[in-house]
Amino acid sequence: MEEPYSIDVEQAVEEHADMVYRLALLKTGQPADADDVFSEVFLRLVKYRHKIKSAEHLKAWLLRVTINCCHRHQSSAWRRKVFSMETYGREEPEQLQAFPSESPVFQAVQALPQAYRDVVQLYYFEQYTVRETASILGRPEGTVKSLLSRARGQLKDFLQE
Repeated sequence: MEEPYSIDVEQAVEEHADMVYRLALLKTGQPADADDVFSEVFLRLVKYRHKIKSAEHLKAWLLRVTINCCHRHQSSAWRRKVFSMETYGREEPEQLQAFPSESPVFQAVQALPQAYRDVVQLYYFEQYTVRETASILGRPEGTVKSLLSRARGQLKDFLQE
């Protein structure tokens, strides 16, 4: 009988914190929202750690949960009714802005439609193959290839401007 995979949550946070936060920031666009998603993802890891089968499964599980938490956060009633401080002429203090948001590449990726952002994040930033990206997103490989191709075209156009 196979020995169950044991997760050290603190070690998992150390190893995967950057990946989870980058994805959350890319999908939410706000450091405060990314912090909320980050916390939710690792709370869920504590709750469901017994379901993780291997180190590879852990990484894919964290990515999937991060994507789901971001979608849930973006569609929450609270989020739909809250106004940004920028609406009232206040900007976020500089120290709260994450370093990638200053990058033209980050801004270009943020300008992409959500489906393109997901595949770009998983393929380029997290180094997943097309097959793995398709599996994580629950989409056919051909769709992922098409989304990547279209995203590259849009990024090229945006970065040339």
